Amino acid sequence: MAPGELAAAREQAKGQVILSLESTVTRLHRLAGVVLYDEPYRTLDELCERIDAVTEADVAELCAEYYAPDRQVIVRLGPEVSNG
Repeated sequence: MAPGELAAAREQAKGQVILSLESTVTRLHRLAGVVLYDEPYRTLDELCERIDAVTEADVAELCAEYYAPDRQVIVRLGPEVSNG
């Protein structure tokens, strides 16, 4: 990972979270999720702290799991093209 890339991704993620929680509808949806899915309610500061706590090792672990070659699938839509 390039120097500063994780910090930039953290700031981007925090910005998106903050902007996404501005509307009344989103806030109510979030509160409903807390009740319906028995999720803990996290304040904006707690969400930002969780984002800041992500390490390069965490990112590497997730990438190894989700981008592992044995999990990859190729899907092609359209007519079959012959190579002849």
